[in-house]
Amino acid sequence: MKKIIFALFYFLLAISLNNVKADELSDLLAIDDSKKVENKLFTASCSQDNNLIKCTVSPDKNIYIYKDSIKTESTDAFVGNVTLPEGVSHEDSQGIKQIYNSPFEIEISIAKAKAFDSVVLSAQGCDNNGICYAPASYKYVIEKDITATSFSNNTDNVLFSKNDSFALILLLALIFGAALDLTPCSLPLLSIYSATILGAHSSKKDAFINNAAYIISLALGYSIIGIIFAFIGVSAHGFLQHPVTCVVLSIILLALALHTLDLLRLPNIPTFNSKIQNSLALLKNGSVKKAVVMGLLSALFTTPCTSAPLTGALIYVMTTNSIVFGSLIFFAIGLGMGLPLIIIGLFGSKAINVFKSRTSIIKKLLSLPLIITALFVSRHLLGEYSKIASICVYSICLFTLVTLLLNKKNKFLKISLSSIALVCCFVTGYYFENSVGTHKLNFEQIYSIEDLEKYKGEKIFLTVSASWCANCHQLDDELYSTDEFLNLVKGYRLLRYDFSDPNSAESKKLGNRFNMLGVPYAAFIDENLNELKTFQGLISIDDLKKTQ
Repeated sequence: MKKIIFALFYFLLAISLNNVKADELSDLLAIDDSKKVENKLFTASCSQDNNLIKCTVSPDKNIYIYKDSIKTESTDAFVGNVTLPEGVSHEDSQGIKQIYNSPFEIEISIAKAKAFDSVVLSAQGCDNNGICYAPASYKYVIEKDITATSFSNNTDNVLFSKNDSFALILLLALIFGAALDLTPCSLPLLSIYSATILGAHSSKKDAFINNAAYIISLALGYSIIGIIFAFIGVSAHGFLQHPVTCVVLSIILLALALHTLDLLRLPNIPTFNSKIQNSLALLKNGSVKKAVVMGLLSALFTTPCTSAPLTGALIYVMTTNSIVFGSLIFFAIGLGMGLPLIIIGLFGSKAINVFKSRTSIIKKLLSLPLIITALFVSRHLLGEYSKIASICVYSICLFTLVTLLLNKKNKFLKISLSSIALVCCFVTGYYFENSVGTHKLNFEQIYSIEDLEKYKGEKIFLTVSASWCANCHQLDDELYSTDEFLNLVKGYRLLRYDFSDPNSAESKKLGNRFNMLGVPYAAFIDENLNELKTFQGLISIDDLKKTQ
C-alpha cells in the first residue's frame, strides 16, 4: 500500500513539474528571497502594485549610490520608465552628480509581463573612504500578469520622468511642425487651405472658430497617430531595443535625412493623398464641419517634403517607450503645423511670403533632427566610442547648418566658412572630451594575474581601475598624469588592470590575489611579486611618498 501511495505521489509531482518551466520553477522557489536582497552596496525590498513595482532601496553604511547608475532590465518583461526622487549633489572627477546616501523609493513601470518574469535593478556606488564598488544587482520576481492595457491606463505616473527637458522637447516639436508647413511642397498649399477653411465670406468670429477647429482637429489627428506608434513601441519594446533593430532604424533615419537634403530619392504615397483630397472636395467651404474633417485628414496628408521628417518623428516616438509622451509630441507637431494658418487667417498670405525664398533651406534644415535622432537611437551600442561619434555627428550638423545658411553666398566663401566651422566644432569637442576624461597615461595594460609573471625581477606599481569608477578617473586626472607622480615612480614598471567586468574569471582571480574590496586599488610590488604597500580608494602623492 505504501509503495502505491509513494508511486502516486511521485507521479503527481512529476506532472506538476512538467507543467512548470525550469526558470519559472527556480524563480518560484526563490520568490521569498527576492523580496529582500542584500549586496555590498544596498538592501532592496520591492512589491507590486498593478503595473508598478515599488522598491525601497537602502544604501549600506557609509555607501552612496550614483543616481545615473541606476538601471533596470529584463529578458522577459517589457520595462517602462523608472521614477526616481531627487538626490544629493556630489562633486567628483565627473562633475556635479546626484547621489543617494540614505533610503529612497523607486517606481518601475512595467508595460507587459507574466507572473514569474523577473526584473533586475542594478546600481553602482562608492564609500566615504573613496573605494568604488562594482555594480550590484537585485532581482525581483513579478507576482501577477501585467497587460499592455493596464500600462496604458497608468501612464500618468511616467509622464515627466522620461526626460527632464520635457517642455523643451515639446517646444522643439512645435517649431518642427511649423517648419514642415514652410517647406516648398507645403507653403503654396497654405493659402488654398486657408481659403477652403474660411470660405468666401467669413466674419472675424467665424474665421477664428474655423481656424481653431481645424488646428485642434489637426493636433488631435496627429495625437492619434502618436498614440498608435507609441503603443507599438511599448508593445515591441524588447524588439526595438535589439541591437540589429537599433542599427536598422538609424540607417532608415539617415536615409530620410539624405532624402530631405535631396541627396537620395524616396517614394511618396500620391494615391493615398489623392483619396484624401477627393474626400475634402465634397465638403462645403467655410463650415466648421469641413474645418474639423480637414484637420483630421490633414494629419494623414504627406508631401515629398514632409514624409521623411514625419517618418523620422514616428521612429523617435516609437523608441521613447511612453504612450503619453509620444501622443503629446505629435500633438505639439500638429499645433505647430497650424500656426502658419493662424497667421494667414489673421494677417493674410503676405505675412508668410517672407519664407518663400527660404522654403528649400527650411526643408533641408529638417535633416538635422533626423541625423541627431539616428545617433540617439544607436548611441548606446557604440560604448566607449559614443562620445567621439557624438562629436562627429554634431560637427557634421554644424557644417550642414552653415552651408545651408550661406546658400547664396560666394561658393569659395561658403566652403571655407563651413570647413572652418566643421574643424572648430570637432577640435573643441575632442579637446573637451579629453580635458574631462582620462589623460593619456603611461601604464601598460595587463589582462590577467598571470601577466604579472612577465615582469618578475622588476619593481612594479600596479593600479586597478574601472570604467564605472569615478574615483579611478579622478586619480588618473589629478595624480597619475602629473609630473610629480612620474618622477616618484621612476624605476617602476607601471601596470594597469581594467576591472570594468568584476564578474569575469580574471577579475575574480586578481581580486582574490590582492584581497581587493573595490577600486581604485594600487600596489607597490617588489621583484618577487610580493606586495610592499597597497592602497584602497583615493590616495594622494603624500601617501605614495610615505612608502619611499
